[in-house]
Amino acid sequence: MMSPPSGPFWKLALEQHELSERERIQRIEKGLESAVVKTISQALMLSKRSAAELANTSESTLTRLQRNGGRLNAGGSERIDRVLALAKQAIDVIEDPETAIAWLSTGNLSLGGASPVMLCCTDLGGRQARRLLTGIEWGVSV
Repeated sequence: MMSPPSGPFWKLALEQHELSERERIQRIEKGLESAVVKTISQALMLSKRSAAELANTSESTLTRLQRNGGRLNAGGSERIDRVLALAKQAIDVIEDPETAIAWLSTGNLSLGGASPVMLCCTDLGGRQARRLLTGIEWGVSV
């Protein structure tokens, strides 16, 4: 059995996985702390523009939120929740943290050239990335 991955990004993904759906909804409605975006950005090597897009805000607003310890809006929080859920599935399937990070952050031909993390900007895109991971897990062409 694989030992749990370490590092702030993986800690976030594993903690989110332990929450019930109701708890996740409550966190989304309250708004996730903007510092979470920085942790994800650093781990996945996202540009400021991509990080802001993922957080459903502008670069300047994200910078201000992070400087002042603010929270994301519900839309941005839901996108980040999708990223963390996808990361948990990626580490379960791929089993190597570095390879999982590379898979999450690299454009994928099966996803139309988009990176799985950026597909999490929409529910449909997040489902598409999860479906691809399920196909990888089961050895099925997607």
